Amino acid sequence: MRASVFLSAVLLTALVSALPLSAEVCVNSLGMEFLRIKAGSFMMGNDPSRSEATESDEEPRHEVTLTQDFFIGAREVTQAQWEKLMGDNPSENQGADFPVENVAFEEVIEFLDVLNKNENTRRYRLPTEAEWEYAARAGTDTVWHFGDDPDLLTEYDWVSDNADETHETGTLKPNPWGLYDVHGNVKEIVSDYYNGGYYRKSPKTDPRGPSLLTSRGGSRVVRGGAWYNSPSRTRSSYRYFLKRGERDHNIGFRAAFSAEPKDDSLVCGAPGSHPPDRNPDDSAKDPSSGSADQEHNGIPSDRDYLDYITK
Repeated sequence: MRASVFLSAVLLTALVSALPLSAEVCVNSLGMEFLRIKAGSFMMGNDPSRSEATESDEEPRHEVTLTQDFFIGAREVTQAQWEKLMGDNPSENQGADFPVENVAFEEVIEFLDVLNKNENTRRYRLPTEAEWEYAARAGTDTVWHFGDDPDLLTEYDWVSDNADETHETGTLKPNPWGLYDVHGNVKEIVSDYYNGGYYRKSPKTDPRGPSLLTSRGGSRVVRGGAWYNSPSRTRSSYRYFLKRGERDHNIGFRAAFSAEPKDDSLVCGAPGSHPPDRNPDDSAKDPSSGSADQEHNGIPSDRDYLDYITK
């Protein structure tokens, strides 16, 4: 346990040195780094004045407001992190620090469930589609978070122009808020069910996707680009989907959790600060204490999504 806490502190110190001064970062028991994303508003979907390479499910462009801060993984979940919890590695292109891929949505939920049980919490979940795009855009309204010029894409992401397979996460430049690989490496599963016409009727505030009954056969939304994609399919607004029970060696995920309440199973700090002291035994709490039954800002764990989103 002491070694795990020390490793988390070391990773935290290394990560915060590369982040904007306003950022807050937390590191968990697996060494997964999470960045705090402040609540705010943005324009979601494709802007046809900037890119003619659009799909009908990216329109209409519409304003979305996220009313709660949240944390999202700085990197895609790696194969080492997956294997440590699940005891196997389903990925086709294997490497400890490569993104885990070839996992179905249901298997991702199982991973998050195990992580929650290990840390005696219900914190961890997938980001919503709106949270994902908001964090990926990082305050920009351009085609990609770095602008509209596709020639710059290979400085930030592994795509068809510079890759023929997945690569280690976090090896190229991050977006302005510190997220790596949002336009490449692997596409990422989010929590929302997929409906190609959802943007025409989605709520302006904290959208969480359509119900199971109005979805495309229970498919889930997939966001971002992958190593094999041409630039037009890596845009911030680009949407895809994964069928129920389906796996794809080009699709992985990154985890998220709501900002409040936090607990002492995380090591958190601001850039330039020392990680807070923590009793190494704090995370070994009595499961009967009840903390695992808490919900976070009304969003339950992904374990409950099948019941939750259909309400």
